Amino acid sequence: IQYLNDISKLLRSKGGLKTKRLHSFINDLSNASTTSSMQGPYKEFEAISIDELIKHSINNPRFCLVGKVLGVVPTDDFVPFTVALIEHTERTVALNIYNLAKGSWFTVGDCVVVPMPTVVHHMVTPSCDGLNGDRTSSVFEFDSIRIDNPAILVVNGRPWGRDKQALLSAHVENNS
Repeated sequence: IQYLNDISKLLRSKGGLKTKRLHSFINDLSNASTTSSMQGPYKEFEAISIDELIKHSINNPRFCLVGKVLGVVPTDDFVPFTVALIEHTERTVALNIYNLAKGSWFTVGDCVVVPMPTVVHHMVTPSCDGLNGDRTSSVFEFDSIRIDNPAILVVNGRPWGRDKQALLSAHVENNS
């Protein structure tokens, strides 16, 4: 429940950023969707808003979402690594990144290009005790995008490489 609460609070408060900085992010995004952030393998993709993705249920491999990082959702586990993004229409979304290599981080204000995004709307009503041990009637409602491979992201105009992806390793011993 704490994780859901943290995501909802971060998205709702838009990272707790002051109005001036938030407007600076929005102005940067209005220009970024057609300039430096679209370099690399996605330069021919069309930037699309979260509302357009949801409204039209667009599943086109030529679209991308361009957003600025508002903050990171704290968690005891590293999986998933969750950041809050804001896009040019001021809509926020949780970006859940799986298989992210340790030491790979985001900073508030980073510009992130998410290719081929699929937005999932979550509405969760816990039926258990709340954060203070009392019955909760909270509803956690937010949108998210799942990223299974962080190497597909473009951050601050640079494509992330395979070094940002946590690789599976196995050790096998013969006990005979």
